[in-house]
Amino acid sequence: STDGAKQCSNCTKGRYSAAEATTCTDCPIGYYMPKRGASACHACSAGTYAPTEGSDGCSSCSSGSFASSTGASSCALCDSGYFSSTGEASCTKCDSGTFSEGNASSCRSCEAGRTSPTGASECVDCEVGTYASAMGSTSCTSCGAGKFQNRTGQTECELCPRGRSQSNTRQSECASCEQG
Repeated sequence: STDGAKQCSNCTKGRYSAAEATTCTDCPIGYYMPKRGASACHACSAGTYAPTEGSDGCSSCSSGSFASSTGASSCALCDSGYFSSTGEASCTKCDSGTFSEGNASSCRSCEAGRTSPTGASECVDCEVGTYASAMGSTSCTSCGAGKFQNRTGQTECELCPRGRSQSNTRQSECASCEQG
């Protein structure tokens, strides 16, 4: 009928009129219509959402959150060990040597003396006999022969004191030298 077509052309943004319908209907949550006179609404793309009915556009997920599917009504927060920038469909795992708490827009580097595996929510101290001299170290380095480290979370190894030695690596102490 001509009434339905006339009504369709009068639907405002965020509303539509299906074929043969004589009234306008709000676009459902997760959908939008940016133009007047529509016969259907579009699903919000992944990384965006429409939280209310009758939307004329979708909003981008904020950094630290994501929407993995189309037609989303809200965004989910990134887990610890992950991050996202604005408008993302998924979160990215933090690299080794970095970490994040939940809802993060980026990963932070571990302090010197600490490290982390990929996807970490926190950094851990280097063990005795090892060190990490720089921020963001991807692993701890073993102390070389002639050196030791008897504390965790250190940025360097100590030289064996006079009268003591160490021929092994990754040691927490030095041995007394044989008298002779």
